[in-house]
Amino acid sequence: MRDGVWTHGEETGFEAWVREKSRKVIVTRGVIEDHLRLDPVRAAAMSAQERRRFVIDHLPNIIAAANRKTDPADDAERVLMRRGEM
Repeated sequence: MRDGVWTHGEETGFEAWVREKSRKVIVTRGVIEDHLRLDPVRAAAMSAQERRRFVIDHLPNIIAAANRKTDPADDAERVLMRRGEM
């Protein structure tokens, strides 16, 4: 999993089993800012590597939140995690 975490622009993502289906889980910068209680300037200054490290370090919590957010009947291949959803 550690090699499977990527960053593209404002989003950091990975693939995981969410509600019995392999899905891309996308973590926005707002999730990280909110969880770490960062001001917007500090959050914007985080490097891609720092954001990937956050996702790796909080992987169980992010996957649990993605499972809570996703409806089992949903066929979407992507789960977008936004501020306040972790």
